[in-house]
Amino acid sequence: MINSVLLLTPFGETYPEEDLARRTSFYRIKKYIENGGIFLNSTGIPFYYMFNGSGNKLITGEPLEWRTSNGIPFIVKGHTNFLHSWLRKNFGLRTTIGPEENLVTYQLSQDRNIAGNLVNLLDNESVTEFRSSTYHRHLIPLLRALKPADSPIEECYPLAAVKFGFGYLIPAGITPLTANWFNVLLTAIYNLSHALASQGTLSPDLD
Repeated sequence: MINSVLLLTPFGETYPEEDLARRTSFYRIKKYIENGGIFLNSTGIPFYYMFNGSGNKLITGEPLEWRTSNGIPFIVKGHTNFLHSWLRKNFGLRTTIGPEENLVTYQLSQDRNIAGNLVNLLDNESVTEFRSSTYHRHLIPLLRALKPADSPIEECYPLAAVKFGFGYLIPAGITPLTANWFNVLLTAIYNLSHALASQGTLSPDLD
């Protein structure tokens, strides 16, 4: 049992797993969120890798398979298809793909009411975006960004909360290269906690 209102993981796309075969730590975290906990992932795709502290780091999803020009399949070690990631399979959430990207951010009034004015904490209102959340019916945007015109999606959410059961998963698609990165995360969590205390729950606005 996890006896904490908030968990913040500093490990990015890797989470500590005590049992790589049974993945008991992951299921404990998932149950924690479902029962009302708040889990903030500091950067990248949550639960993409698992690590047992003994030098063993494994992907959680199915191995990524490519095919050569001759149609011969081969496995890319250490990577999984994003659709097979545990974030997608367990929480239904998709993210952006591709390299890190500098994007200008903005917030709507409902975002500021929950997370505070995060844009003002950023240099030139910009973030170094990496693996931001994209559309999800249970998504609650805290910080938004428009993608370039040649991108297949118009908008992404460098910081957002995803309601799961009675709790919230908060994946941060912002890298530490972003000025005031950690201050942005702490400010968002502080204000979100107060919003939850006064409202009891947060409602998705991307329906």
